[in-house]
Amino acid sequence: MAAARPAAAGPRAPALSSAGARGPCCLAAAASGAGPRLRRHRARRCAALSGDDLERLVEAAELSQSLTGVTAPHPNAACVLVSPDGRRVGAGVQRAQGSTPAEVLAAREAREAARGATAYVNLETGDCHGDEAAVGALLGAGVARVVVGLRHPLAHLRNKAVRAYAAAGLAVDVLGEAPLGGGAAPGAADAALARCLAANEALLHRAVLRAPLSVLKYAMTLDGKIATAAGHSAWVSSPASRARVFDARAASDAVVVGGNTVRRDDPRLTTRREGGHLPVRVVMSRTLDLPHAANLWDTQEAPTIVMTQRGARAPFQAHLRSRGVEVVEFDFLTPAAVADYCYERGFLQVFWECGGTLAAPAIAGGVIHKVLAFIAPKIIGGDRAPTPVGELGNVEMTQAVSLADPTWQQVGPDLMVTGYLPSSGGLAALEAALSYPGARGGAAGAAAAASAGSSSGSSSGGGGQAAQARPNRPGDGTVVHFYKAWDEWGALSNFSPHAVEMPPGAAGRDAAPAGAPLRRWASVEHYYQAQKFAGVPGDEAAALVEAIAASLSPEEAARLGRRAERERPELLRPDWAAAKRRVMLGALRAKFGAHAGPREMLLSTAGPGGGAGGGGGGGAVLLESSPHDRYWGSGYDGLGANHLGQLLMQVRGELLADAAGGEASQRQAGTQHHRAGEQQQQQEQQQEQQQQEQQAQKLLEAAGVSQQLHSAAEQAAQPGRRATGGAAMAWLADASEVLAFITDDDMLQIAGAAALLSAVTYSLAFKASALLSPRLCANYRRLSASEQADWDSRLPSTLHAVVVVALGLWSLAVAAEFADAPGTPGVLRTSGLSFAVVGLSGGYFAMDLALLAGHPAIASAEMVLHHGLALLSLATAAQARVAHVYLLAVLLSEATTPCVNVRWWMDKAGRRDLAAYKVNGLCLLLVWGVARVAAFAPFAAHVAANFDHLAGIPLHALLLLLGVPVVLFALNTLWFVKIVRGAIKLVAPPRPGAAAASAGAAGAGAGEAGAAGKERPRGGAVEIMAFAHHRSSE
Repeated sequence: MAAARPAAAGPRAPALSSAGARGPCCLAAAASGAGPRLRRHRARRCAALSGDDLERLVEAAELSQSLTGVTAPHPNAACVLVSPDGRRVGAGVQRAQGSTPAEVLAAREAREAARGATAYVNLETGDCHGDEAAVGALLGAGVARVVVGLRHPLAHLRNKAVRAYAAAGLAVDVLGEAPLGGGAAPGAADAALARCLAANEALLHRAVLRAPLSVLKYAMTLDGKIATAAGHSAWVSSPASRARVFDARAASDAVVVGGNTVRRDDPRLTTRREGGHLPVRVVMSRTLDLPHAANLWDTQEAPTIVMTQRGARAPFQAHLRSRGVEVVEFDFLTPAAVADYCYERGFLQVFWECGGTLAAPAIAGGVIHKVLAFIAPKIIGGDRAPTPVGELGNVEMTQAVSLADPTWQQVGPDLMVTGYLPSSGGLAALEAALSYPGARGGAAGAAAAASAGSSSGSSSGGGGQAAQARPNRPGDGTVVHFYKAWDEWGALSNFSPHAVEMPPGAAGRDAAPAGAPLRRWASVEHYYQAQKFAGVPGDEAAALVEAIAASLSPEEAARLGRRAERERPELLRPDWAAAKRRVMLGALRAKFGAHAGPREMLLSTAGPGGGAGGGGGGGAVLLESSPHDRYWGSGYDGLGANHLGQLLMQVRGELLADAAGGEASQRQAGTQHHRAGEQQQQQEQQQEQQQQEQQAQKLLEAAGVSQQLHSAAEQAAQPGRRATGGAAMAWLADASEVLAFITDDDMLQIAGAAALLSAVTYSLAFKASALLSPRLCANYRRLSASEQADWDSRLPSTLHAVVVVALGLWSLAVAAEFADAPGTPGVLRTSGLSFAVVGLSGGYFAMDLALLAGHPAIASAEMVLHHGLALLSLATAAQARVAHVYLLAVLLSEATTPCVNVRWWMDKAGRRDLAAYKVNGLCLLLVWGVARVAAFAPFAAHVAANFDHLAGIPLHALLLLLGVPVVLFALNTLWFVKIVRGAIKLVAPPRPGAAAASAGAAGAGAGEAGAAGKERPRGGAVEIMAFAHHRSSE
């Protein structure tokens, strides 16, 4: 029995005030985690924001987005320097990940004019390259004041620069926290904050939700159609609207479509522009029932990934790979699995251009965060014409999905509508979740808490910052994940903005002339990509090398090199396969030898005292968490070669050896590490021995009462005692003696012992589920912390139902305690077994209530009230010692709980397509009809036959006994009707043209039982019945 739980999504975070300020800046600093020194500084020096300050922040926000579409999505940061007399003296925008920070560019432009100036940054300075170059640029330029539009969303960067500026004596004002001056126009602060939030909406979603911003785009007519009944859709929207779509594609990391779109439209999914960023084109298809020839298989235009289920059409997979298409296999292909893959790949924004069949599960699964809809002034008509979103299972308008922060804008003749789904909550809610960690519950709150312990935006194992939380010790298993240049360990990436000077020519093949000058390369990636074509005869190869060297960012250098390698393989140096590892090693040695900041970061992974080994032998294992690169990185399955990590650990060992001063010092360091390890091992052995001694002492103390326990068991088995069952109850009697100091009533002792047993079993089953589920179901790791807790609680829920139903059947059908016979009527009898059932249920509800307290996202006021009253009802039933026959009879309705939980598990695992899903739904139909509807007939007959004997029951208990079953019968009959409807949809053949609806029908299955489709939580009506039958037992 478990009450209906809401989906794991927390309440809306508090919105900003109309003035755009949350309170005094010193209080805001405290709320956002600023240290005492910063709070004192800001309280002393924080100035009011003027109207000009707000305009400059808007200017910086717009500047940060000026290069959108030129490079892949990244934290959008811009800096505007304004002199004391109000002149703009410098400005800069970060072009791409790993490019020169905006603050550095602005300081270079301003030069001496930056002294005493004010720096306006739309995003808090984000230094994650080990050298604090951005902060140092403003401090070195003599800037006097910094105005920040938005604190950095990433946990490892949030408040870091603000503290650094304040510690250096600069005045620091943060929009939304600093007070507003009199010159600011009403609403100007809110407008400026909205612009700063919008500039980094993708980064906010990734930081808070641990998922890329997923935008669902569609164009429809006034009557809600995206195509004609024949499938023709060119074009629903106007050219102006389609231009907006091309811009949105260029601002995304990936564009996702389903197999239906590929078969029907054969799209290209390009940006229709020369140069600039090209998003990855993603095709989702479980069966790979895709055309042999399609525009998306042409990877000359843009890269393509096909995501499918493991083992689907292996020959067709080989064909796709021969065309340069990347194929990724999943155990269960779902929108959530795709979003999780995109998150691990470091994507910030994913653009969903799928049809209604795929859009519906993406929305229902909480994957979609934002909608971009174009409404054309056209009417198509037709019952079978497709709509933007398929079946969601909603039957009432109250279940409709509402958008937060909706906007409307005319684009050509069309109307463009945008808004955020509940899975997002809107930008203000996301920012509030970071500023006030307790303000946003549910999945977002769990994600925000998790993000504080994660170092890498692309960590496949959830590692990173969590691994950094404790010092590395020689031989420990710490793993440091790195990937993107803006991750915490960004300096380890070959995309970090650290120049290297290398000899000219092809490394590893051409000997550089004596005295030849070294050539400077903007990053390791620049040098690596150019080396692919170095030394190759011909002007084309030489021109390509120069073009790569002139690239303005590592990303653009990689784009040039990879495309040329794919399209012009004749230009690739013939020894590249054997030379590329040597090329990378040489560049890494140059980088970490020349730059102190990255070198210190690399050496910090060795732990206290360092260690020359590569990972397990000393210091942390360095793992490049690239899910798509199995050579340099770990690959999606974690089985990649990780050559980049291996080379970094080699360089780390070389640096440590140099610092140690030779082999002798290195041996001495190794001896010290060995001794430290021995000391640590001795301490752990001592702690283990102390724990064993304490446990032995507890066992000795328990042995002192064991004699009394067996005596109580013998007494419980004597004739005339109310506790029946003899030896079968001895195990409960043993435990019940522990409660003897509370009560001397044998029955209450048995109930208390059963409650303790139930609590222990609950904990063990919960832990077992948490340990086994990741191995049995890949989707388990993709659930939020609250959803995992909900998942794990269903095993004890199922065990409780099975045990209670079995004991109830035994008591009512086999045992003689409640059989109608001369003497005391069965309706007034109790037994040791019935008290044990009361205790088992009480222990279960107590543990489940504790779980709800720890995970508010899966709780509700109704559930908490239900559990509390259920415990009170069980205690009353045990104390009253009457009507246990009815308590056991109603508990038989728990037979539906395993079916409900199995359906929930299969829903979360994405296995609705299995035949077992339908079988389970039909079982639920049958069991519900018998246990929850038909069973009320003998229940009512038994009450009528024994009404005279019930006259002695207290009035309130009698009223509950007679009234609650009537309400239950009505509710269960209503839910049973819905189950029947769901079963009809499940087994009936789909109507022609109703593909979208059939997908939703399989989801509803025989599962419309749970309160009109809301029965994702445990039990739905099961919980209401649980509450009612416990009260009826009074």
